Amino acid sequence: TQGVKAVYRVNEYERPEPDMKYSGEYVNLDKALNYRNGKYDGRGTVVAVIDSGVDYNHKDMRLDYPENAKLSENAVTARIHDNNLGGKYFTEKVPYGYNYFDKNDQVIDKGDGASMHGMHVAGTVAANGNDEGINGIAPEAQVLA
Repeated sequence: TQGVKAVYRVNEYERPEPDMKYSGEYVNLDKALNYRNGKYDGRGTVVAVIDSGVDYNHKDMRLDYPENAKLSENAVTARIHDNNLGGKYFTEKVPYGYNYFDKNDQVIDKGDGASMHGMHVAGTVAANGNDEGINGIAPEAQVLA
């Protein structure tokens, strides 16, 4: 390329296989849960997960207190219409999603080579499984996929 005098390889990294079962130690989940102490559970909070996708049908993607949700179906639908956006409303927990890569409404990471990394991230942030499933840091937060 014109103007480039030299290129040197400084470091070479190999991508490790992630442990998709538990990431709590990486995000200090125990500290976050102790700090939360029943008071800070994500109610009224919306988190965007821009990644490989979110399974809005997953049993741990739910709200126990939907009356505290920041984004309602009507509000999301109106914003989509008023701003001529792609995407759509999915559930109370995942009120909006759009696949910016494929430019469609398919926000569940599936098919050959699906990593489910986005779902893992969404679960770390906001899974709400109570005693029967997986709990994230803010189980009552809504997730934009």
